Formats: sequence, C-alpha cells, structure tokens
Amino acid sequence: MKDNKKDNKRDPAIEAFVAHRSDLIALATAVVGCRAVAEELVQESWICWDKKKYPQSKAVPIFKRIVLNLSRDWYRRRQTEKAILN
Repeated sequence: MKDNKKDNKRDPAIEAFVAHRSDLIALATAVVGCRAVAEELVQESWICWDKKKYPQSKAVPIFKRIVLNLSRDWYRRRQTEKAILN
C-alpha cells in the first residue's frame, strides 16, 4: 500500500513564515495600529508569497517587504476613507 503523504521534508518558506510570524505581526501592527488587522495582513502575505513562488533563500526579507507593503497600502486606504467621510 502506497502512502500518499509527501516525504517528511518541510518547505523552507513555511518554516521561515512560522518562525517569524510574530515578528511580522509586530511589524504590521506598528504600521496599522491594530493587531487584528496586522494578523490578517500577515496571512495575506503568505497568499502573495505562494502565488509568486519567490526564491526560498530570501523568504524572510521578502515576507517583511510584503507585510510592509500590505500594511502601508492598508494604512493609506484607511486614511483616504477617513478623509472622504469627514
């Protein structure tokens, strides 16, 4: 009987993401000011990473850049919404 599981090797990007998740959340929280939003943005960074298939060796700096970009975009959008509503 053949086992359908992949071999026990873990994806280095997943390892990097899990190991640095709390740092990424702290980074996003510093920009957006809300931990719940920051957690969503960090999760979204994984989706961005997974779509593009960036080089594994540069996972941590790329995750940080994606989180910063998403956080800044969210913050700018939020500021624009506030300005429009006032």
